[in-house]
Amino acid sequence: LARADRRLPTEQFPVGERLLVVHTGGNDLLLALLLPPLTLLLWLDVLALSGASAGLWSPPARPAHLSFIGLVSRRSAQELRRLLRAAESRGYRLVLVSRLPLSPCIPLARALVTLLTFGLAPTAHVTATLRSCFRLFGAALDEALAGFAAEAPAVRLLVLDEAALLDDLSAAEGADACGLLWVPRLLAPRV
Repeated sequence: LARADRRLPTEQFPVGERLLVVHTGGNDLLLALLLPPLTLLLWLDVLALSGASAGLWSPPARPAHLSFIGLVSRRSAQELRRLLRAAESRGYRLVLVSRLPLSPCIPLARALVTLLTFGLAPTAHVTATLRSCFRLFGAALDEALAGFAAEAPAVRLLVLDEAALLDDLSAAEGADACGLLWVPRLLAPRV
């Protein structure tokens, strides 16, 4: 926010007329994987969600408090609300939040789940596991956005569902269930 404020002179671009774009990105998820205890929790989450996708039990409505999804999604939601409060205090009134770009069509995500399930999960289960995982992450951020919207009615929040756009694009290209080995084949026609 401070960099955006410095780069745009207030006399030319009044803060209240600026659009602030917040990309929630997947960096928090990737950085969390560097911590071995969180990686272990992710493995347990993936196994639990994979079992649910196989019909062994019901998928959870909310992430467990002490789980990778629970810990990282709560942290991401807290950081998002903190950033939105800071934007409001600086006078921003229009904010576009790009939701987590997490989709089962991302080869790295598919590869991670495949590795964490020792390669035993069929493609449909990998997709279902990722959808459950991303639904739980998205719910935490949606809850944070709804809470902020209630606290700050003067700020207009616009939400871009980047994952849905990725899903639509990958389905249209027939790449919605590809793994890492497919990346060169997907890029070859474009190069």
